[in-house]
Amino acid sequence: MNVSEMIELITEGIQDETWNDTYILNEINNTLIFVSGMVSLPGLISSATVSFLADDGTGIGDLPENFDHDLFEAWNTTYSQELTIRPSLKEMRRVYEGKRATTGRIWDVAVEEPYLHAVYVPDVDQDVLVRYYAAPATLLLSSDGPTYIPAHLHRLVIVDHVLSKLWKLKEQDDDGQSPNTNYHTQQFSAGLEQLRRRFIHAPKAQPVMTRRVQYF
Repeated sequence: MNVSEMIELITEGIQDETWNDTYILNEINNTLIFVSGMVSLPGLISSATVSFLADDGTGIGDLPENFDHDLFEAWNTTYSQELTIRPSLKEMRRVYEGKRATTGRIWDVAVEEPYLHAVYVPDVDQDVLVRYYAAPATLLLSSDGPTYIPAHLHRLVIVDHVLSKLWKLKEQDDDGQSPNTNYHTQQFSAGLEQLRRRFIHAPKAQPVMTRRVQYF
């Protein structure tokens, strides 16, 4: 289903000229951002190289501009070494307490947007290949539908979500009665659950947490 077809279905479903095509298109794009943040969609997996410069002396690199969530793989391509991904910069600092200023080969990374932090601070220029989920590209009125969501779910996941939001605005003064809002919300929830089940085994971030040993 392309964007024009989605807008046509939404216009027919809401039966109100208050919202024009441009407004509805914006709601479609907002829906894609919302859904892609809730479900790991393999079609949005991307990769990029983050460069760490020795002369910079910080161990900080820029994440790709389209980074959205779940850094699930990182390789130091300079040394052909898979890296440990820490759950947070705070955790990585705790693990390497007192050693973060040490220079050498990069072993660990942690995301703190918009940056990727590394330990150790590189003693020579090093490149890290990262794999992650990218933010969905913005659709235009002339665009095809998003290929990372199966076509048979476009109506439930996209059209019904937009309709649920528009009907909520339309029914907000109806003494608490919102049958259309409830219907489209239920349809969207059913579609989202199908989407989750379809991609249940999609790669996800599995950051390593190092726990302190306690002796009794």
